[in-house]
Amino acid sequence: MSHREIPMNSEPSVRRSNSSAFSSTATLTQTGSGDVFIKLALDQLQNAKESKKLPALKDAAKSCLAALEANSHNNSPDDLSSIKAIFKPFQIACQSRQPALVTISVDCLGKLFSYDYWAKYNIDSDENTKVTQDMDIDGKSPRSNADEEMESGSGIVAIVIDTICDCFSGGENTDDKVQLQIVKALLAAVTSDTKSAIHGGGLLKAVRTTYNIFLLSKSSNTQIVAQATLTQMVQAVFGRVPKDSKIAKKFTAPAQSPESSTTKEKNDEQLDSVDKNSEISNSESGLTVTTENNPQSPTTSISSTSTKTQPQNSPGQGSLNSVEIVAVEMYIKDAYLVFRALCKLSMKPIPAVEGPTDLKSHSMRSKLLSLHLINSILTSHLSCFFINSPCLFTDGTDANDGGLMFIHAVKQYLCLSLSRNAVSVVPQVFDISIEIFGKVLIGLRTVLRKEISVLISEIIIPILEARSSITFHQRSSLLRSLSRILSDPNADGGRVLVELYLNYDCNVEGGARENIWERLISALSKVNMQYADPNSDKKDGSSFSDTTSANGQVPPAMTTATLVNFTKEQVKEMYSSSGDTAELKKRGLDVLVKGILKPLVTWCASRGAFSPGGESFTNGHNTPLSPVRSVTEDPEDDDKRNSTSMLSPKFIDDPTAFETLKHRKQLMTDGIKRFNFKPKKGIQFLLESGCIASKSPQDIAQFLLNAEGLDKTQLGDYLGEGDDEHIAIMHAFVDEMDFTAMAFTEALRMFLQSFRLPGEAQKIDRFMLKFAERFLKNNPGTFSSADTAYVLAYSVIMLNTDQHNTQVKKRMSKQDFLKNNRGIDEGKDLDPVFLEQIFDEISTNEIIMKDEVAAASNASGSGPARSASSGPLANSAITAENLAMKTETMFTTLMQKNVTRSATRKGLSNSNSAQHSREGSVDGLAGVAGVSSGGWYAATQYEHVRGMFQTVWMSILTGLSSPLQETEDMEVILVSLEGFKLAIRIACQFDTLGLERKAFLSTLAKFTQFAAVGSNLQDVKSKNIEAVKALLEIAHLDGNSLGENWKDVVTCVSQLEKLQLLGGAESELAGKQRTSNDRQRRESAQNSRSNAGRYLDEAAAEASSQSMTIAVDRIFTSSVKLSGPAIVAFVRALSQTSWDEIVSSAGDLHPRMYCLQRLVEISYYNMKRIRYEWSQIWAIMGEHFNKVGSLHVSGAANNSTVAFFALDKLRQLAMKFLDMEELPNFKFQKDFLKPFEIVLGNNPDVKIKDMVLVCLQQMIQAKAKSMKSGWKTMFATFQKAAKESHEPVVLLSFDILKMIYKTHFESVVANGSFPDFIGCLVEFCKNRKVPKTSLHAIELLRQSIGRLGELIKTDQANQVANTPTIASIPSVPPEQPANIPLSQRNQDDPNYRFWFPVLFGLYEIIMTCDLEVRTRGLTYLFDTLKTYGKNFTHDFWEVLSKGVLFPIFDDLKLSRKEHSKFANKEDMSVWLSTTMIQALRQFVDLFAVYFEQLSFLVEGLLELLTVCMTQENETLARIGSTCLQQFIEANVFKLDKEVWDRICAMFVNLFEITTPDALFFDLVKPDDDTTPYKPPPEKKDFQQIIVKCVLHLLVIQTLSEVLTTTGGPNPSTDSTAQQSESQTSIDAIDDNNNNQYETAIVYRSLTSSHLFDLLDCLERSYTFARKFNSDLELRMQLYKMGFMKQLPNLLRQETSSVSTYIMVMVKMHSDPLPERMVHRSAIENRLIPLCLNILIQYNTLDPESKRRNVNAWRPVVVTILNAIVDFDEISFRANIAKFYAEVVHLLMQEVPPDIRVVLHALLVRAGVLFGVIAADGDDENIVGGMKRMGSLEHSVDFNEKEEEGAGELVPDMVVVSKKEALESKTVTDEEVPVTNQADDINPTENIEKIEVSVKNDAITESQEFL
Repeated sequence: MSHREIPMNSEPSVRRSNSSAFSSTATLTQTGSGDVFIKLALDQLQNAKESKKLPALKDAAKSCLAALEANSHNNSPDDLSSIKAIFKPFQIACQSRQPALVTISVDCLGKLFSYDYWAKYNIDSDENTKVTQDMDIDGKSPRSNADEEMESGSGIVAIVIDTICDCFSGGENTDDKVQLQIVKALLAAVTSDTKSAIHGGGLLKAVRTTYNIFLLSKSSNTQIVAQATLTQMVQAVFGRVPKDSKIAKKFTAPAQSPESSTTKEKNDEQLDSVDKNSEISNSESGLTVTTENNPQSPTTSISSTSTKTQPQNSPGQGSLNSVEIVAVEMYIKDAYLVFRALCKLSMKPIPAVEGPTDLKSHSMRSKLLSLHLINSILTSHLSCFFINSPCLFTDGTDANDGGLMFIHAVKQYLCLSLSRNAVSVVPQVFDISIEIFGKVLIGLRTVLRKEISVLISEIIIPILEARSSITFHQRSSLLRSLSRILSDPNADGGRVLVELYLNYDCNVEGGARENIWERLISALSKVNMQYADPNSDKKDGSSFSDTTSANGQVPPAMTTATLVNFTKEQVKEMYSSSGDTAELKKRGLDVLVKGILKPLVTWCASRGAFSPGGESFTNGHNTPLSPVRSVTEDPEDDDKRNSTSMLSPKFIDDPTAFETLKHRKQLMTDGIKRFNFKPKKGIQFLLESGCIASKSPQDIAQFLLNAEGLDKTQLGDYLGEGDDEHIAIMHAFVDEMDFTAMAFTEALRMFLQSFRLPGEAQKIDRFMLKFAERFLKNNPGTFSSADTAYVLAYSVIMLNTDQHNTQVKKRMSKQDFLKNNRGIDEGKDLDPVFLEQIFDEISTNEIIMKDEVAAASNASGSGPARSASSGPLANSAITAENLAMKTETMFTTLMQKNVTRSATRKGLSNSNSAQHSREGSVDGLAGVAGVSSGGWYAATQYEHVRGMFQTVWMSILTGLSSPLQETEDMEVILVSLEGFKLAIRIACQFDTLGLERKAFLSTLAKFTQFAAVGSNLQDVKSKNIEAVKALLEIAHLDGNSLGENWKDVVTCVSQLEKLQLLGGAESELAGKQRTSNDRQRRESAQNSRSNAGRYLDEAAAEASSQSMTIAVDRIFTSSVKLSGPAIVAFVRALSQTSWDEIVSSAGDLHPRMYCLQRLVEISYYNMKRIRYEWSQIWAIMGEHFNKVGSLHVSGAANNSTVAFFALDKLRQLAMKFLDMEELPNFKFQKDFLKPFEIVLGNNPDVKIKDMVLVCLQQMIQAKAKSMKSGWKTMFATFQKAAKESHEPVVLLSFDILKMIYKTHFESVVANGSFPDFIGCLVEFCKNRKVPKTSLHAIELLRQSIGRLGELIKTDQANQVANTPTIASIPSVPPEQPANIPLSQRNQDDPNYRFWFPVLFGLYEIIMTCDLEVRTRGLTYLFDTLKTYGKNFTHDFWEVLSKGVLFPIFDDLKLSRKEHSKFANKEDMSVWLSTTMIQALRQFVDLFAVYFEQLSFLVEGLLELLTVCMTQENETLARIGSTCLQQFIEANVFKLDKEVWDRICAMFVNLFEITTPDALFFDLVKPDDDTTPYKPPPEKKDFQQIIVKCVLHLLVIQTLSEVLTTTGGPNPSTDSTAQQSESQTSIDAIDDNNNNQYETAIVYRSLTSSHLFDLLDCLERSYTFARKFNSDLELRMQLYKMGFMKQLPNLLRQETSSVSTYIMVMVKMHSDPLPERMVHRSAIENRLIPLCLNILIQYNTLDPESKRRNVNAWRPVVVTILNAIVDFDEISFRANIAKFYAEVVHLLMQEVPPDIRVVLHALLVRAGVLFGVIAADGDDENIVGGMKRMGSLEHSVDFNEKEEEGAGELVPDMVVVSKKEALESKTVTDEEVPVTNQADDINPTENIEKIEVSVKNDAITESQEFL
């Protein structure tokens, strides 16, 4: 062809029809109208003057008329031979090149298409084919049948189309009318819905011709018509594709039989021949489409079955027959051919001659039009891309496979088109490309998973991230387009974003670059963070107009008249990377807010979020959904959603599962980062985190081979390590590669692409060895051995370095390479041709990492962009070209992987298929039926947004904050604030986003300038007020989710109120008049305000506006709608802000109380809330009122203002709350009255305290009937008032208490507050500063006891006792809380409810009050116990003992330690000598009254007496001794054997613990360490040893006195019931013989075993003292150690113990009771030797030198002599001989009167016994009388005063003051015995004698015992 035109690839196709073509209705034009048009046209042709020169035309016209006439008279079907005659004149006219004739002819042919005239002739038959072959008017050889059929189709229609298209052979010189007619006719042919419609090659030729007319026509009108025609053609082609999904699903491809493979090969050969014939070029236009030699224009081979081969219907085809299936196939193939042609046209590069700046050039207009047409197709016919299209694939895959869709056939063309045009620097091309990308993203994302990932990660995000290398227009236009795409309501942008996150960011297989969501938000944030130069030129917008159509369906006019070439300034701007940064940031902000956050919120709302009914993540429905393949929601498309998922069906779209995936991907990303830094640590981390399955080399190798993002250099170094572990991993790594059927260099390239070869020769050697072994294993027979492959691989590596290293000066030649590789194949040479091919390939194509291709391209400086321009303007073009090349490379790699996966799945093992897969030809990808691995996951649950937001919230916050902080543009500010609202709305939806919510709210609060109560309001601007509005709106909408961020909201409201005051007053400081400097301060503040706060008036006016007031009020009035946790958080925020207000203005004349007032208001609003919520609310409000009421600012003039206000409001609220009925067992009244108690206790202002009491008094007077648990707080408040030092406060509170007692006592008891009432009285008793009140209080307490005693008898008390109450158990002393078992705290016991508080209160009075008050308290306590104790239960007595009685004596257990209950030691001593002694006696006396009830306390009493008797204070010890005797004597007839056992055990214990064992120690330390050694005592222990000696002596004395206690039978009890068995026996004996035993009541009550136990104690004591006194060396050592000033001894202990011992033994020996008689012989065996030894020892004493010893032992001797005299006759006779000699020896000593008398009696009886003296009655009486006199006068006296200077051990006495003794006299009204170690001293007569010490009583010189 000589004419210029734009050729388009023609493709084979077959026809199909839609439902309209399936009808059999005949058209009018077949016989009638068509003939009329033909005749009219023939008439015009004949009459035209141009026809005169064409005789053949006239002949043909006549023949045509004749044929028409013949056909009209022939009723049979038209003869096919007549077509030659009919069409001949029109063909001649078209070929005449005469515009008039051509116009008429083409017009007629077009009308015939419109009326379907050619339908009856357009049949595929041999005859018709023969006719068309003979119709070549030039006489040339006809085209082959195959060529005709494959290029334009067979039949008359193809001839007609060729004829019409040939009319444009003149190109741009063709007449305009002819062009218009051609366009019109072709449009009629294409849009025809009848059988005459054109398909396949004919369709492409028609479109190509119209396209050429659009490009080459010189007329703008013609260009517009051609453009519109092309649009209609495209719409018609895609409009014929069936939209009915049912038809599409029933459509299936025929299964290929073995015989059909030959047909497929023939079809492929025919396609190749057609492609070669369609290589048409136009040198003038510079546009070329080459399908064979142009690698940048990939094509896809499409085979079609012959129409004669009818496919068979499958069972699922329904009613579709084979003809209908063929029609559907034709329509799909037509659409495919057109779409592919448009994509190829859009991919055509712009010739360097024209350049991208010439918009009127053919290439530019072609590109723009093709892109717009693609966009219109995606806009109007998106559903066509999801039609199953197996006819487009050659692999025979089952049609039911979801991968055989139309999009899979064209996706490579579409993606390559986008990759080449979406980086164009031409604004028009870039804009429409981004528009197409938007359509692909919204509509085709489900089937283009990997492709979209490449587009976004390699084009979209890099453009956003780049600054200097990308043009400003590209970034600005991209931002504008993204905002428009994602914000489109029909696009469902929120779902798109969520699905991007699910399918890319949560894809574990994808690398970090596939974190599209995260990278996109980060890029947008960086755009908003760019620095905007305020001095830069501000432009209203880009100078390039937006060429994209409004609706995307009708492209804008692209004629030479409408398109204008760029000016120089526009060219400069087009390539410039700089521009209006503020505008760019504005668009970035729009994308972030309107394109990201708002769609997300909208989508979440559509899925049930942000509504009360919306379900949370924890209870939402997580219905498993399969991955989708279509954007439609048609349920019938479910068969498209059956692809394999990377998740099990259980976790499909499960938010938890995707969170797990995201976490796992994050771990993998971190592991890869670690690996890239230190490989070994990275591998260890990946193993620990589970990213690598195990430590086996195979698992590690698989990960290293497949993981994305690994640093190739580090990987090479890791694999190249020489240890066994790394070598095994490297071998497994290479074994994972498949080199089957690969060329050697290709395999080596693949091998070296997986890692960077390290530089060390040893590592390279190991790699090459393993590569050679693997290559030969996959390709056996390639070389003789692996050594050959190894040497050759090494040689190729060296060749690559030699040829491409710039440092190599002399490069290797081909001959050198051949020479180097001679004999490497086991001594033989490899094929030289093979080696030369390797050399040529390596020389021209360096082995280089794919990542370095772009860098190498940049370094080489090749490419059209570089040749076209240079300098700074070329950078953008170079960057765009690099992006395109990189993206196209990734697409090619991706398609190769798909081909490989498809081949593997189908089992294609032949070498041809493998070779085809390796070549990666794009033309072969249309036959691949695979899709992106893993499918597409549709988003159905809004919970995914949580993970999305967690990932990018910091970037969003940064992106929103930067514009708000920098700009004053109100439009930008409003958008930014809208973004904050949307982001916070998302954060508030999920509870786990607390940190994010707090960050956004805090940031927004800072922008309000009201972040703190004390913020400076002078700089407030309008944007700050807008931020306040946004914050208030957020609080209103999402108040339930704000949590602790309510504080920010309330603070803003508080500051807003302050700003309103500023606007309404002259100055904020107008009311501050605190000091003389206030005027200066106000003037300074006013000046500052006038200078720096020029926006303050406007801001104040806005803050005072009605809308703002309504917004603020709405926050508080709508608080009733807040949830329970939300209202609690709101109240807490109000309380905190209120406190900040008050503290900041505490010193002002009028402190701020705005929030305090609001706090009271919301209390009224929320009064109807449930009690549970109110309890939580009041816990906060009450604490706040506590702080406010207790606030006291030192030096402030209005200290009480805030407190008075708070108390008044609190009183009002309390009155309201008291109106609400409180059920039993609740304590809300107690809680809301609590602040009164706290305020009174903490506020030092007396006025405030008085107001608290007045408020409570008013409430009692007005609401006493409603008072229940509130009584407790009332009494707690009065209790605090009772502790006050201000008498008016104490008196007022006591008056209120008396009023309550008089009028509401029964109500107090009924509501369980009686313990609190008693506690209040106790506190008044304790107040020593108001003693009058203390006495009144103790008397009121006494009255309460009587009133309570009467009340307990009534039914009301029982009812109260049986009603569970919230009354807390009265507090027990801090020392005994654990002593009372829980089982004993039976609150249903009336005694516990009522009596325990009283008794415990009296206990506290006893322990803490003044002497007079505590004396009365002690009396009232035991009087109450004695009066009402008979009704007490055993459990209650136990509680009393542990909580009241025994705690009185706790101080006795503290020994020398400091006593916490007393201020000083003197107070303690007074209390011990008065109250404690009387309490102990009262306690012991209580046992005499209620012994049976208190018998279980005997053990405790004995322990108490034990403690008392072991006190260091001898007074207390003797009081304990006296009380013990009192207890025994008072209850002697009530004590049973168990009690006597305890008493005896007590004495045994006392003997043990008072024995001074420390007196004995080892004088010399043994040399042998094994020998036990007892060290001597230290000086600090001396005093304690002395105390023990004295206490031990006291125990002996007590025991002696107890055993000698005399008295008659108990008069108050029955002797037969109370006396013991021994007593009963004694009573049976004759009174004359047993009178002496009747008076010893304790002795008579003890059994012999008890007496023997006590005798053992006395014997041990005697032995101990005797041993010590006899050890002179030990005593001397003690003396030398400074133990005493004289030599120590234990003479008193020795004589006292043995005297008592003998006395008891004598009684037992003389006792006539049978029990005693049994032991008489044993007693004699113990008594006689002891007495004899004592007499012998006494006789040896020297009266002169040992006077003290003689005096000490004389009473013992008298006792012995008396015992001998009292022996019965038998015993006296048996033993007198033993004693007689020693008795006579007594006469040798000085015989005092006492000895003389008893000695006389003894000798008289002996004389009588042996007949020396006559036995008469008078002598007997004299003997008995003398004996008794001696016994009475000279019995052992333990209180006899010792001589001065003795070394007897005595205690270090506690000094007892005279005052204490006198108080004791006053209290007890009897003398209190306070004794030293030897004397009984009357405290009233000789009080000074009490103050003694051991040192003053020491004896000057010790007397030896032996």
